[in-house]
Amino acid sequence: MAMKYTRGELARRTGLHSETLRYYEQLGLIPAPARSESGYRIYGEETEIRLGFIRDAKAHGFSLKEIAKALSLSGGSLTLEDFEALIARKKERLDRQIDALRAEHDRLSALCLADSRSGAGHRRDGTARRTVAGQGAVLTSACRADIAG
Repeated sequence: MAMKYTRGELARRTGLHSETLRYYEQLGLIPAPARSESGYRIYGEETEIRLGFIRDAKAHGFSLKEIAKALSLSGGSLTLEDFEALIARKKERLDRQIDALRAEHDRLSALCLADSRSGAGHRRDGTARRTVAGQGAVLTSACRADIAG
C-alpha cells in the first residue's frame, strides 16, 4: 500500500516548510495533490521522491527554473541521459563563470603588482590608487594581502 501524507507530514519528512510545498505546487514542480473526504491535501510517495530531487538539485546550485525544465523532460519522468545533459550544461556555464572570474582576478593581480612596484621608493600614490579613485587605501591593503599570501 502506497504511503499518503498531509502537507505537514510531507513537510516534516522532506525538511521543507509547508508553504514551500504550496509554492512548488503553484510553480508546477509538484502535482496538485488529491483531497481527502475532509478536504485535506493528500500527497503520495512519488511527491516525496520528487521533493527529494528538487531539494538535492537546489543544493547543487540548480535554479527552480532549471529544475522545472528537468522535471518536464520526458513527461516528468527524468531519464538519466536527460539529467546528465542538464548537468553538462550547468557545468559549462560554471566553467565560463570560472574563466571570467580568473580573468578578473588576473587583472586585479596585475593592478596590485603595478601598485607595489610604484610604492615606497617611488611615488606615494601608486597606480592602483590612482586607477580606483577613492578606494586606493582599501585596494592597496588588499593588494598587500594578495602579494603576501
